[in-house]
Amino acid sequence: PGELTRRKMAIVSNATLGWISMIDLGVAVHIQHSSIAIPKLILEAMEIFRNIDVNALLNEHWEYHPAKLLADVVESIIGAMFIDVHHDYEEVKKLVLPLIDKVLQASDICRIDCPIMELMAWAGSVSTPA
Repeated sequence: PGELTRRKMAIVSNATLGWISMIDLGVAVHIQHSSIAIPKLILEAMEIFRNIDVNALLNEHWEYHPAKLLADVVESIIGAMFIDVHHDYEEVKKLVLPLIDKVLQASDICRIDCPIMELMAWAGSVSTPA
């Protein structure tokens, strides 16, 4: 896979979106739920994100497994923005780019090849016997 594909995968990974949710947006305290497991998952994610910078996260996003609900919150916010601006892509882009600015500005993004992508590339290159 090319560099653009690796960058996209790192930026939209659950780990990166979870980091944006917790560190940039601080939405974890606003999540309404009735699950006794969610507070523990949020605390675990906070421990992960408190001790990692954005470059390390982007380069090893497959190593981190925060609660998916944190990434879902970011995706929901972006979807709500899209609906709120009547599906105007340019308007939503103005709103979303500041959310992901730290991620986009990361200088070391995707220096390390993701093992999942390497496996997928290898699997795609192996021919099957007829």
